[in-house]
Amino acid sequence: MIQLLKIGLESVEDLRDISCETYYDTFKDSIVNPDDMDNFLRDAYSLETLSQELENPESEFFFLYADKRLVGYLKLNVGAAQTEADVAENTLEIQRIYVRPSEKRQGFGTILMDFAMKHAKEAGYDSVWLGVWEHNDAAQAFYKEHGFIRVGEHVYWTGNQADTDHILLKEI
Repeated sequence: MIQLLKIGLESVEDLRDISCETYYDTFKDSIVNPDDMDNFLRDAYSLETLSQELENPESEFFFLYADKRLVGYLKLNVGAAQTEADVAENTLEIQRIYVRPSEKRQGFGTILMDFAMKHAKEAGYDSVWLGVWEHNDAAQAFYKEHGFIRVGEHVYWTGNQADTDHILLKEI
């Protein structure tokens, strides 16, 4: 059975755990300095940081469960919570589609994407955008399959390491 549930502060520890697990798995081979990875995970996914994000009225988090297993999550931003201003007018940002490494390639990313697009459409947004690391070929292919096109780029920092994210946009 598949369930998508909006979460709040009561889930912050589970959110930290899955965030660290999925981020580390995605980027473990690309971060030159292990201290940069450790510092990033400690800061970006601290209970304090995640609690602030959960309390932001312009961000929403949704856990995805399959047979009561937490398999992934989605973070959506609007307004000032978006990580980039001026990508497009009347748009929603998908900041995170995170699926546990052991749960990849089972359709969970598509479930999260379909939910995000439906959510954006029902809320009256004209488009959805996201950032994806320039060397994450699997994620780029996934987003292309879902109709996203590249409209720009920005620098993404992991500790002292700068990487480039492609900014992708999809009109609704």
